[in-house]
Amino acid sequence: MGDVFTRGLSRRSALKIISGAIPAATSLRLMSQVASGESSVWNADWDRAVILADTRKLDESFDEEAALLKRTIGHEYRYHTNLRNTVAHPTRDSLGYALLL
Repeated sequence: MGDVFTRGLSRRSALKIISGAIPAATSLRLMSQVASGESSVWNADWDRAVILADTRKLDESFDEEAALLKRTIGHEYRYHTNLRNTVAHPTRDSLGYALLL
């Protein structure tokens, strides 16, 4: 089974499929194509699908007023911040989003 599913794919590419970066139906279709030998290498269409799926997901959390992504911080304890019950604008996530655009 390992050879059939990993032929021509890197670990990073396989993790993108498994982690749900591509919607489940699409990833199952792509994996079946790889297993059947129809498409045995990662190609530009797959890259485009991963990038579009990520940007669509991040578009929902974009705050136009701040021009950054926003994240709701709950009441639970976090060792690296004192923020509770608020909205934050994580810089690293926003920079990654800008690169995807």
